[in-house]
Amino acid sequence: MKYVQRDPGQSAENSSGGGTRGTLRELLTLTALVCLAMTVLYFGIAFLTDLAVAGISVDRERRMFGGFSPAIATGSEIPEQYAEEWALLESVLGKLSHHPGVVALDYRLVLMAEDEPNAFAIPGGTIGVTSGLLDSLEGEIPMAFVIGHELGHFAHRDHLKGMGRRIGFSIAVRVVFGGGIDSMTSKGAELMLLSYSRKQETLADAFAMECLDAVYGRHDGAGQLFEILDQSADLPDWAYMFSTHPDSQARLRLLSEKWR
Repeated sequence: MKYVQRDPGQSAENSSGGGTRGTLRELLTLTALVCLAMTVLYFGIAFLTDLAVAGISVDRERRMFGGFSPAIATGSEIPEQYAEEWALLESVLGKLSHHPGVVALDYRLVLMAEDEPNAFAIPGGTIGVTSGLLDSLEGEIPMAFVIGHELGHFAHRDHLKGMGRRIGFSIAVRVVFGGGIDSMTSKGAELMLLSYSRKQETLADAFAMECLDAVYGRHDGAGQLFEILDQSADLPDWAYMFSTHPDSQARLRLLSEKWR
């Protein structure tokens, strides 16, 4: 048999090109399947979580979380420097609690020693406010808006739904994907959950405004906290897609447009 040497150049190029295209095609297919799986998981977990939360009565929530308090709360003793602001907050909470849309929980306020002005809805009826919030807000209406906002989270059961979605989605991702691509999938999961969180915040803003209209008959100064946050914000507009809260300017615009 006679050996004939051939030029492998063209066939090698074809093989190399086909291999690259094949690898890219497989990568795109894998990415698409992962995105599809994450989407199905997200909406499935969201549906099951909302279904489960709907089955938790207010009485059961009170029994399950009534005594819960965040570890960073300062305790029952309120520093003397905040005595006046604290009395006003408690008065505001008492007034807003009578609004028909407010869930009948045993609400209580706890103070958190944090510089950032913020407030939190904690399962069971606890509302945490930071010392930075008390340092920043002036007047009853701005404080009432913040408390009304947190009451809105309780009314929509956001505190339970958000907790359930995070726990459920985290477990599902680990079970389905394992540790191999867990980091990549967790980032996508976080983006989905952040989008849901921003929607919750917008709905809670609307609930707060409804409370102000019903209890006070006015809402001037309601956006004071957003004005403070906007002045201290150093994020570009696109970065808010990675935030749990909408852009403060957007929230101010929405309040001024819908609640003139």
